[in-house]
Amino acid sequence: GIDVLPSQLFSVISLQALNLSSNVLRTVPDNISLLVNLQLLDLSHNNLTQISPLIGILVNLKSLFLYDNRIQSVPNTIGNLVKLESFSIR
Repeated sequence: GIDVLPSQLFSVISLQALNLSSNVLRTVPDNISLLVNLQLLDLSHNNLTQISPLIGILVNLKSLFLYDNRIQSVPNTIGNLVKLESFSIR
């Protein structure tokens, strides 16, 4: 599985769905905040321990899946995701 996201990924600003589930990611770079058109972000089944507060910039997110990771808490900025309809962390 993928353990590091390629930097070129963050230049695809029109990207609306990103499924990174079932990899071995330990971190998600702050550059994820550049993908402002994302509506679905699936980071489930990885080795993440935290989520960057910059996740709150992705105000178009409708679905965010973080389950089956090692995340103990989410940043307060998740409250900025006013379009969020589906969210799962456990």
